[in-house]
Amino acid sequence: MGTPGYAILYTCMNDMNPAGVAAFLRQDYTAYRLYVLDDSTATDEIERVDALRRRWSGRFDVIRRETRTGFKAGNLNHALRELGDSYKYICVVDADEVIPADFLRRLVAVAEARDGLGFVQAAHTQYSTSRHARLTGDGIDPHWRYFLPARNRFGFVHFYGHGALLNVKAVLSVGGFPEVVSEDIALAARLREAGFRGYFASHVTSLEECPPSYEAFRRRSGKILAGTLQFLFQLFPSFLRSSRVPLVEKIDVLVSASVMYLPIFYLMFVFLLHAGILCAGTDPLARTGTQPSTGAQQSALSIRAGVDAMLGWPTVALVCLTIFAPFVYLIPNTLRNPRKVLPYCFRMGAVHLSTCLATLGATYRWLTSRRNCFVPTGDRTYHRKPNGRIECVVGLSIVLMSLFVGSPCLGALGLSLMMVPCLMSSDFEFRKASVFLCVPMLLTLVALFGPSFGLVAMSGVLLGLGFVHL
Repeated sequence: MGTPGYAILYTCMNDMNPAGVAAFLRQDYTAYRLYVLDDSTATDEIERVDALRRRWSGRFDVIRRETRTGFKAGNLNHALRELGDSYKYICVVDADEVIPADFLRRLVAVAEARDGLGFVQAAHTQYSTSRHARLTGDGIDPHWRYFLPARNRFGFVHFYGHGALLNVKAVLSVGGFPEVVSEDIALAARLREAGFRGYFASHVTSLEECPPSYEAFRRRSGKILAGTLQFLFQLFPSFLRSSRVPLVEKIDVLVSASVMYLPIFYLMFVFLLHAGILCAGTDPLARTGTQPSTGAQQSALSIRAGVDAMLGWPTVALVCLTIFAPFVYLIPNTLRNPRKVLPYCFRMGAVHLSTCLATLGATYRWLTSRRNCFVPTGDRTYHRKPNGRIECVVGLSIVLMSLFVGSPCLGALGLSLMMVPCLMSSDFEFRKASVFLCVPMLLTLVALFGPSFGLVAMSGVLLGLGFVHL
């Protein structure tokens, strides 16, 4: 029997999932082989992989390496060196992934029917193992259903690092997987520069797990933040200069990358808003109404005019775009089931806002050290759990400040930060936490559109929450 033409590469590091491995072995496509790329560091986790291999009578191979450099990309590159060019395609899957029996066969059919493809990315739907995952996972399915299909014709097709079939020759022609934290977007960019396209197969779907806890969500977000910065600084310039990549795809990649920094955009808006309040409160001509007569007065008026200009409708439009644009693809589901989707939007707005200090910290650490530390989201040996006390203290200070200056924006920011210890310890098991999480976004609406609009929005959301919690 010859070497099969297709390989499934299952990456794991202290997070092997037996149900996922079983699903990979039940494919109705015969010409494939499963390889478990085990980067586990704990002895009991290594034994779990070996025990499962014995249980399945050697139906899959295990590939391990002595040095775990290059993150997940290093693990995949090590497997490619071991396997060489024996396979035409490799299917990369993650530890938390569960695929249907026809998954590989349908992806291969797509790849074989189109020329010039570097990879075929399948769609995903979420499954939940905790209350936190159930309350925060509603945005995953619409993301795959509405946000990505148009990219086959307009924009840049992303490789998401899992649930995808890759052309081995194409990957080897660009030097393998770039050994950075965000190897997914980095490889997609390299392939695009080399003239290969990606394709999103919306009709092929696998299951992926939502982060089961708030701490896991923050850990994954930190990894994506640092990885995106690394990509933007180290690989995006080459992508930007490439004559093979259309301008619209370059803009698409840049905009997609910026979404991860929404909490920073919010902080910028709050800074500009309160700079305006400060300038208005210290206007040397506010009480006299006289014309400026000194250089200091003229400078003060110039600063105030500049801040007022920055706080005009273009700034509000930019803030609305950056805060609410990621929710646009939820509009179809909102129209069908508003009482479910609207509370989700408000909850996730507060959850993302609660990570603003962590976002700033991760950004600062990478910019100053240019070093990344990546812990897989499902790593069972990772037990560090920040308590969030510093964020709570900072949040309380901001809330008190908001009461002093009468600022709903500051109040929203402070309340979100104050919730971090509760989210860390309860992971939404405290049912009313999901109600409290809606308050920061309601305050943001008040700040953006005025009290009357905020009261209408608050009434509608609270009414919907009442129905949800009946």
